[in-house]
Amino acid sequence: MADISRSTVSIRFLGSKLNPEKITQLLGCEPSSAAKTGEKIIKRNGQERIVKRGFWFLDYGESDNVLIEEKVDLLFGKLTDNLESWQEVTKNLDVADVFCGLFIDNWNEGFTLSPATLRKISERNLEIDFDIYSPTDTWYAENKEVEIPEES
Repeated sequence: MADISRSTVSIRFLGSKLNPEKITQLLGCEPSSAAKTGEKIIKRNGQERIVKRGFWFLDYGESDNVLIEEKVDLLFGKLTDNLESWQEVTKNLDVADVFCGLFIDNWNEGFTLSPATLRKISERNLEIDFDIYSPTDTWYAENKEVEIPEES
């Protein structure tokens, strides 16, 4: 099994009563992006929007040569090891997770997470979320016996 071709990893907190400044203070690290519920922000396309649910994200970003577990460990390395702070941060949130966006180029790619990394995630009261993106157009081309769904 080959490693995942590309991946993004983030630590995410979302909640209607989320206070980004308090999370930053408790975890000891500035977020990649954050906003309070009701705050006006400018999207990448220049449009303004009102935040419906507060958020605090710390992103590793995309890289072809760093394994997912290393990215998770590097993100945790930027944040406090104080588990009481983590418990304070994660209470009363809608989402508190490690998000992994996985972009696969082949039909059989994968990864593992060590018990130590899984323990860090669990001790910090976080879930782990995987979104997997595959090149379906190439998969269908290589598997001719599979009927390609018609577009509506």
